[in-house]
Amino acid sequence: MPRKASNVFSKIINVIGAFDDLNLVDNSDTLIGNFRARSRTNKKGISNVKAVFTFKDDAVSGLGFKKVIFKDKITNSFFGDAENARTVKSGNKKFDYLDKGKKIVELSIEPEFINEFENGKKLKGFFRASLEDNFIAMSTGQKEQFQDNKFLTADFEEPLI
Repeated sequence: MPRKASNVFSKIINVIGAFDDLNLVDNSDTLIGNFRARSRTNKKGISNVKAVFTFKDDAVSGLGFKKVIFKDKITNSFFGDAENARTVKSGNKKFDYLDKGKKIVELSIEPEFINEFENGKKLKGFFRASLEDNFIAMSTGQKEQFQDNKFLTADFEEPLI
C-alpha cells in the first residue's frame, strides 16, 4: 500500500500520469479546471487542510478520477507540507514541495496575494496545467482575465508527462 502523499502536487503528478497512460493528453498541451482549498484550525491549534482540483477537459470528463483530493492535518500550507520559504527580489514568495525527500515543485506566490495565502481560510479559482512547460498557474479569473488575476505558479522539477 503506498504511503500517504505529503502534498497535493504529488497526487496531481500521479493523475496526469494516469491520463497520459490512457492516451488522453497526447493532443493537448494544456489541462484546465478549477480548484478550491480551505484551512481550519481547531481550539487546540491543530490545522486541517483540504484541497480539491477538478480537471474540466472534455478528454477526461467521463473518467471517475478527474478530481484530485488532498486532506491533511498539521500542515503548513493549503497544499501540504512546504519547505524553504523565501522571498525573492521580485517580491514573490517561494516554497518548495517535496516527495520522498526530492523537490518536485517550486511554488511562487505573487506579492499582492502572499498575506491571503499565508493567513487565509479559503482559496478558490481556476488552473491551467501546461504539460509542455511543466507548470500549473492558478488564477481567480477565467479565459481573458486568467493572466490578469493569476496569483501563483507551481513549477514542476520533472516533466508532467
